Amino acid sequence: MRPYVQTLSPEEVHQVHMASMELLSTVGLEVLDEVSIDYYEQAGALVDREKKMVRIPVGLVNECLAKCAPSVTLYNSDGTKAFTVGGEEVHYGTVGFANYAKDWKTDVIREATIADYEDILKLCDVLDYPEFVLPPAQPVDVPVELSDRYQAKVGFLTTKKPLIPQAYGAQEARDIIKMASLVVGGMDQLREKPNMAMLVTCTSPLVVRKDAGETVVETAKAGVPLFIESGPMTGATSPATLVSAVALANAENIAHIVLAKIVNPNVPVIYASWCRLFDMRYGNVSLGCPELALMRVANAQMGKYYKLPCGGGGVLTDANTIDAQLGWEKMLTAVVPGIGHCNMILGMGIIGQENTMSCECLMMDSEIARISQRVIRGIAVDEERLAVDLIKEVGPAATSFVSKKHTKKFYPTEQLLPRLTDRSVPAEWVKNGSKDCGMVAKELVEQYISQYQKPNLPEGIEEQLEAAITK
Repeated sequence: MRPYVQTLSPEEVHQVHMASMELLSTVGLEVLDEVSIDYYEQAGALVDREKKMVRIPVGLVNECLAKCAPSVTLYNSDGTKAFTVGGEEVHYGTVGFANYAKDWKTDVIREATIADYEDILKLCDVLDYPEFVLPPAQPVDVPVELSDRYQAKVGFLTTKKPLIPQAYGAQEARDIIKMASLVVGGMDQLREKPNMAMLVTCTSPLVVRKDAGETVVETAKAGVPLFIESGPMTGATSPATLVSAVALANAENIAHIVLAKIVNPNVPVIYASWCRLFDMRYGNVSLGCPELALMRVANAQMGKYYKLPCGGGGVLTDANTIDAQLGWEKMLTAVVPGIGHCNMILGMGIIGQENTMSCECLMMDSEIARISQRVIRGIAVDEERLAVDLIKEVGPAATSFVSKKHTKKFYPTEQLLPRLTDRSVPAEWVKNGSKDCGMVAKELVEQYISQYQKPNLPEGIEEQLEAAITK
């Protein structure tokens, strides 16, 4: 069976739901986009224009959630299926938007550039994990006001995998959607086989920012999938209790999903969360903590309560370098949300509370994702795997199973065959150079990047994407 963990009982899930409904219907949200307010009001929400407050009745919430599909399928830019988001499926991807990059050739940490971004995208494209790409870097060598569109442009040109881009507002969202359509051959093709899901981040507590509202509206109009996530920090932008952060994030997610469904009842949506911890000792967010893993499972349970595909942060660390802390934090926040069936887990390739992008880290995270998927797959049980007859045949003797056909058949699939993990004996490890994990990862980065091949894209696509930005 596949292992499955929950951090909320069914009764507790319902309690969180009721708390969120109370927040939406009695407190409401501050909505800073007039067009979004118009949509809410037309659908029956209670609006105070002067205070920009919108209260959403439970009936409207239920009506909009009933229009949501339980799964969303994302595609590669060549039209092949990448994966389906929903059910028990779990997929791992990158996260952004780091201002710094750890140069994998020199180990120097500096401001991230387009060249750094291209390097990590090439590695993303060659590795089996990540399965999707949220732009890991915010390069400094492009104009700040155009950064979202250059992240999308370079992403579409460099990797064929599904992209989760951000947009700074209405026009920016339209530009990025146009770029995605150019890559796949038109808007009809984009809607039929989307190679992207637009990222929308919510602001806590209970705010719909102008840019977020605009992005929801424009993406919903286009019929392109939305990846909507809320990330309150316990004790800072939410009360200090974990369950309160979950309830607040749930309310904020639902408010944005309701807006999307008012605009276009058929737009695909993914319910996601970035609930995290605020560490009072450091005055800083913590991402590699056990509380994040617990909340991510609870967030996934809430998404599944509404029969929504879900996602959120994981494979995360507070460590500022490639060390043991990175290992235990990333494994914790990869495996626990995974066995909680969080469908899309984002965090690969980033260290230092999402501030620094690292190709060596991505290489290690790819191994962590493979290990996590092996845990998620669980133990398969059938007569052939039980192998009682084989055990009888060998009997209680000093005989090995190594030469048996059964071993040859099942060895490659029952065991995870690692790429980076070292299982040699100490003498052999010393003979091979006494390399630590980071050193091996760096060697593998060079090896895998050398295998990169550009996606097969339409002729003249780079000029068309640039024109969509600089028109």
